[in-house]
Amino acid sequence: MLRQAAIHNKDTSVEQFAKGLGIRLDKLVVLNEKDCIKIKPKGWLEKKEWREINDILRMQGFNWLANDKNSCWIKT
Repeated sequence: MLRQAAIHNKDTSVEQFAKGLGIRLDKLVVLNEKDCIKIKPKGWLEKKEWREINDILRMQGFNWLANDKNSCWIKT
């Protein structure tokens, strides 16, 4: 239940993927660039957490870009 908790106030504008991630968002870095959104993990993620985050982001239209240390989820 706690993993599904939202971290936003009702009166603030939050991206849909952030609402879905809930408290998992604390373990990620979100970079808004001109033509895309990149999300990188801040550190090592356990397998279960990585899968949960990956599933949520894939449902939101993100794809995993594997590039060694520069790997990230990306949405154009």
